[in-house]
Amino acid sequence: MMAAGVLINRISLQAKENIRDSVGEVAGDWQEIATVWARITPLSGQAAAEGRLKQTEIPYHIAIRWNHPLEKLTALDSLRAVELFDGRIFKLYACRSNRTDGFIQWRAFESDPSG
Repeated sequence: MMAAGVLINRISLQAKENIRDSVGEVAGDWQEIATVWARITPLSGQAAAEGRLKQTEIPYHIAIRWNHPLEKLTALDSLRAVELFDGRIFKLYACRSNRTDGFIQWRAFESDPSG
């Protein structure tokens, strides 16, 4: 079980929703699904420090407490987390949900908000 004290990052979980505008074009926009406490930790600090990864592709592990309504997020293709204190954006993938252990976790890449 994950202790409450390690969940120190406040994040907004967001899914991309495609909406047709008035002229029929499809536009994607991020919609907030939930705001939760999480633990965000780098996966490969050594590789990033040695410059083997591009600056815009820093891998992370993001974990939240298991929550039945949020378990459905594991199947979404376009999912991101926005860290609410500093604005960092993470593209989420490779989700693992484990009710027994009490957490949902993703591998993630921090993305450059400018592009």
